Amino acid sequence: MTLPATPHANFHCHELADAYPSVNFTIFGQQGKDKQVMFGFGLHDAEQNDDVFWSRDPRVVGYFESLFKAMQEKTTPVTIGELIHS
Repeated sequence: MTLPATPHANFHCHELADAYPSVNFTIFGQQGKDKQVMFGFGLHDAEQNDDVFWSRDPRVVGYFESLFKAMQEKTTPVTIGELIHS
């Protein structure tokens, strides 16, 4: 799979102060296009299949944007380098 070239990447890394269960998710947005969310990966042990879901439904995307905002309030920003070298 080849990803399209993008003129800008806007990545943010945050470290949660406390660990708590949450579904893994990634929100994708591109100017002039609807946002999308991929979620559900990494929830099971290695013996089970990891289901991954993808949605463009604004209600689903909005749910995960709200979840991200709530989680972000409990985080400390970190650089990608700090994550790699920790």
